[in-house]
Amino acid sequence: MDKKAERRKLYEQWEKEEAEREEAKKEKRTEPEWSVEAINADGLDEETSGSPKVKVAVLDSGVDIVQGIDLAGTVNLVPEEKEISPMFLDLTGHGTGIASIIAGTDEGGVQGVNPNVDLYSVKVLDEENKAPLSRVIEGIYWCIENDINIINMSFGTSTYSRALEKAVQDAYNANILIVGAAGNDGGDVEYPAAQYPYSADPKRDCVGIFVSGDCGK
Repeated sequence: MDKKAERRKLYEQWEKEEAEREEAKKEKRTEPEWSVEAINADGLDEETSGSPKVKVAVLDSGVDIVQGIDLAGTVNLVPEEKEISPMFLDLTGHGTGIASIIAGTDEGGVQGVNPNVDLYSVKVLDEENKAPLSRVIEGIYWCIENDINIINMSFGTSTYSRALEKAVQDAYNANILIVGAAGNDGGDVEYPAAQYPYSADPKRDCVGIFVSGDCGK
């Protein structure tokens, strides 16, 4: 086989492999993540086409600017980390992981519950995933002032705070749904999850799956 024919054969093999990779990507896009299926959110994009976007704020360690997560806005409330580039704001990876679960596109390898949301990163946790309650409260009031629909807080504390309870109540009164972590040890529900005025509200249930922008308003 001459060199020209050999190069042609290699090119044809490459084309075949590239086509197989593209086909595999298409098949993956049609198969929802098991986590999405578990909460009956598969097919969500089709069902909510044209619906108003929900504004979701992730109060966490920040969200890096990465492929597969589209951010509508970013705010950094950690004074010691103000000089960090927005591209690498998340020093622990926790907030970026939570954001991908909520609104990741399959471009980043993770299909979120609903990529069709306005996602905001509100950095309150530092490089050790810690924050004073005052900063968490500041983040909640930032969300109230900026008309956020849903606040996600995947963290908690065993310490009760009247100020935190008031912030949660003020967010509730502003028609904001707060999604909080109950804890990782199977014990008592941690704060602020333990401070919700109600465990569920039928008028807000649709907000809880990031579908409609007019639930409860």
